[in-house]
Amino acid sequence: MTDDPDETVPVELLPCPFCGEQPFTLGSGEGQRGLMIECATPGCVQPHVSYYEHEASIAAWNTRPAIDAATSTLLDEIKARVRGLKREQPVIFTIQDQTRVAHHNTAIDECLAAIASIKGRE
Repeated sequence: MTDDPDETVPVELLPCPFCGEQPFTLGSGEGQRGLMIECATPGCVQPHVSYYEHEASIAAWNTRPAIDAATSTLLDEIKARVRGLKREQPVIFTIQDQTRVAHHNTAIDECLAAIASIKGRE
């Protein structure tokens, strides 16, 4: 790894721990020699880390807290309940209501993906 802002080195960054999207990187600090890693997804809490040492920024971004057994069990219960909210057969209403059904299932799929992401930290 280098601290030269003009030299890019490929690094593997974990997705944002809050929304699951890929973060972006940019130079930070005096002379843009540091490395800032940030999520800019609209609606996300937009976490970021920034250190002069690139390795420190990468390590801080990629660090995820461990999940204990009680939390893991709770996530499994939440996942089961969220799955139960999905609609098996869409009911035919007006076009607008059909769109709402699609959004309803999409939101549930996003919740399940978020839970899977958290569970992946075990």
